[in-house]
Amino acid sequence: IVEVPEVSRETVRESGLVLLEAEPTKQKTVIGTIVSVGEGRWDEKNAVYVPLPVNVGDKIVLSLSTGVALDGRHRMVRLDDIFAVVE
Repeated sequence: IVEVPEVSRETVRESGLVLLEAEPTKQKTVIGTIVSVGEGRWDEKNAVYVPLPVNVGDKIVLSLSTGVALDGRHRMVRLDDIFAVVE
């Protein structure tokens, strides 16, 4: 699970109706922070989980359109969707 900068903003109308509007952006990638990782990849040959090369707290580069949006700030992404780890 990756926390990414919020990509939408709220507009509250006089009636109290809240509208979410996507901010126009030419940016194709974003830097996010890993907030949760799974057990790793299952290696059937050795019957063990292979640890992931990323950890909670790592900053990563990923595409804005990758993964599954969980809410406005969190996305579930696969290891293959990560372009780089920022050090």
